[in-house]
Amino acid sequence: YQCSKSYLSLESINNACDAISDAIHELPIFNHYNINGVVHGGIDGQKYATKHRTFKSRNSPKYFYLGSGISSTTLVVNHIPANATVFGADEHESRFVFDLVYNNQSEVQPEIISTDSHGSNNVNFALLHFIDRAFAPCYKQINNKENMLYGFNSPSSYKEHLIRPKHKISKDKIINQWDNIKQIIASLVLKKSNQSILIRKLTDNKFKNETKEALWAYSDILRSEYIYRYIDDEQLRKSVRKALNRTEAYHQLKLTVATVNSDKL
Repeated sequence: YQCSKSYLSLESINNACDAISDAIHELPIFNHYNINGVVHGGIDGQKYATKHRTFKSRNSPKYFYLGSGISSTTLVVNHIPANATVFGADEHESRFVFDLVYNNQSEVQPEIISTDSHGSNNVNFALLHFIDRAFAPCYKQINNKENMLYGFNSPSSYKEHLIRPKHKISKDKIINQWDNIKQIIASLVLKKSNQSILIRKLTDNKFKNETKEALWAYSDILRSEYIYRYIDDEQLRKSVRKALNRTEAYHQLKLTVATVNSDKL
């Protein structure tokens, strides 16, 4: 009752945060924090133990031993936390990247979004491409199981190249399913369905579907092109690392605040 009487609601808090972000965005100093002349945002998650059992808290022996907690993921742009979301500690962070970017209502809009390996999946390159955002994750390893390179020809035709694709892209599969892919994107953009739930289904290896496989193939093209640039362009690697360092700096600030309550929300 007291929260309602004081007009404290999730919507009002979000509006207040957006107002502050917009005010900072209008300052002349804002563009001085651009990375390589571009508004470059970073997304990263942080685990918090919960003092009491909540609706979103989950058990995770890796992070909380016998306790439970949540994951808080934030979109940080030029040191400004532009958007954030909270979900169970057992959820994969990459399923919420599109949500954070597309549902950011502030004027702080990044052109490039970087994540660590936890923010990358089989569809994020394609989904962010459809809303005119460049996805630029940080990779520790290239051409492993998660980050394989793809080409339009048979892998055997690239034997003379130092860096070679491991699989062939099926262009016909993408063309045949293009109308269905556009329907999925429209559903996400128009918010006709829960975005994170739909993305969870699109990234589920157990779920077999021709449209999903075509969307994966389209994303494989974009990811392969990015990986080649990531290998060749030292400035790109530095920009990605710099964007992620800003999210880490923000995490340190949040941890300092959280110590007031014994590191528990």
